Amino acid sequence: MPHTPYSQPDLQPLMTWGMLRFNEHTLRTIEIIQRYIPDASPHCCELFVDVLPDATFSMWQAYAVSTAAVIARSLLDMFSDHILDLETGLLNYTRTGTLPERYQKLGLHALKNMLPQSNPQSMIDHIDKEAWDIQQRFDTEQGSMLLTSAYVSLDSLSRHLQDLVLVVLIGDEEESLIYVKEILDQQNRFQVLLRQAGFLLILEFLENLLKGSSLPHEAFTPTRRLYLQLDLDSSRQPFSLRSQSRLIRYLDDALDLHNSHPKNCFPEGIINMALGLS
Repeated sequence: MPHTPYSQPDLQPLMTWGMLRFNEHTLRTIEIIQRYIPDASPHCCELFVDVLPDATFSMWQAYAVSTAAVIARSLLDMFSDHILDLETGLLNYTRTGTLPERYQKLGLHALKNMLPQSNPQSMIDHIDKEAWDIQQRFDTEQGSMLLTSAYVSLDSLSRHLQDLVLVVLIGDEEESLIYVKEILDQQNRFQVLLRQAGFLLILEFLENLLKGSSLPHEAFTPTRRLYLQLDLDSSRQPFSLRSQSRLIRYLDDALDLHNSHPKNCFPEGIINMALGLS
């Protein structure tokens, strides 16, 4: 159920951040918990010496990572639903020339809040720069996929794409068709970014499982959730070489291939999903 009802529900046809029970605020809370848990370890606080063992704090960290990963994946799913809905609306418009009423309302709402000097081409240029900045961050793997910043950037790009589509669709039909291909290219680029984000997210989750001193008993469930939502179609743009090398390194660690007596760090089910990523 929506966390906060909207005064104009017809202007919110899709799931948005404000309608999620768990969103960027939850990720921030989890980040704070993770930051302060180590300071509460028995080595730093004598109060807990006979009450909570080190393993308990390690488990708290593991649960925090699992929770953040599932919330982050839900946000990526929300963005994916948005972009597919916009793409469908745009393609239907090119075929039929008609625009659903809700798109007209959303388009007028977007126009009302735009800067006077804004036009489709300037909006496309801004979106192009936004997407390039996010692409650079993902390619260099700067920042964690379990923190809010990545999803704030994706949300901004998603909103600007929506505004662009709606402004173009309610404009002059002949002029609108000029921008259709460019908009579809930008939407495809956004889908590639979401795909890369999902891959980086599961890599970071596997990395945390490898580093953790205790594996949460439910680790299989979030791993499966992250894995099943990935688009692993090899015909689409491949993941970066850096990300692929990182996956192989984690597999090497998980399978302990350099030891004469291999010892798996992951349960078999998780190892099978990691192998599936390759």
